[in-house]
Amino acid sequence: MDIDNPVIKAVSSNVDAPGLEPEVAAKSLPAWYKDHPRYVPTGESSWRNCVPMFDAMTSGYVLLTPEDVTFEQGDKRINARIDIGSPFIGFVSERDPMDTFKAPLGYDNNHYAWLPRWGFKLEPGYSALYTTPLNRFDLPFINASGIIDNDKMSTPGNMPFFMREGWTGVIPKGTPYAQIIPFKREEWELKTQRSDTLDARRQKKLGDRFRSVKSDYYRDKLWERKKYKKDE
Repeated sequence: MDIDNPVIKAVSSNVDAPGLEPEVAAKSLPAWYKDHPRYVPTGESSWRNCVPMFDAMTSGYVLLTPEDVTFEQGDKRINARIDIGSPFIGFVSERDPMDTFKAPLGYDNNHYAWLPRWGFKLEPGYSALYTTPLNRFDLPFINASGIIDNDKMSTPGNMPFFMREGWTGVIPKGTPYAQIIPFKREEWELKTQRSDTLDARRQKKLGDRFRSVKSDYYRDKLWERKKYKKDE
């Protein structure tokens, strides 16, 4: 490992039953993504060649469900269940609605929470975004996103989430349920510019190339691969 790279440390809060280790996000890409062809029969690029989508889905790290989680219909609501005897009972908790914090459209207003067995420690000046695995609209849940200054706090906390209305079934063990993207804290200042300068015309021309369905210009000429590693 390059000693110049910033390090993210995952620490288990339960040494007896830590569950599956956090993983590099790129290793959790679903089959529907990996198996889709990069080009359609006409030779044009498909959405599978969209580099910004790839970057979003492969950035950072993911937490994986340590056990199968069953969601079944109860008397008044969908209930979460982990089999009796599992050391991960309590990994999912059920909660009352969060008052004025409304559920996303199409999701049940009651909410749940993940209780991760892993916390993260970052180097000074770094924070992390915790969110639903990006572009994973196939998953039946959506998390409330948050940012934690993990250089100062590494204790795992509850992660609220909502279930799709009426969804019942099993979320299998090993399903990515949260994506963690570390970033350096910096001060930014927004400046806007509207002009017809030569630079603006160049940027428009570049944008037209980028949006061309027959072009891989961004991927081949401009894109830089982001690197997230795991010390095995």
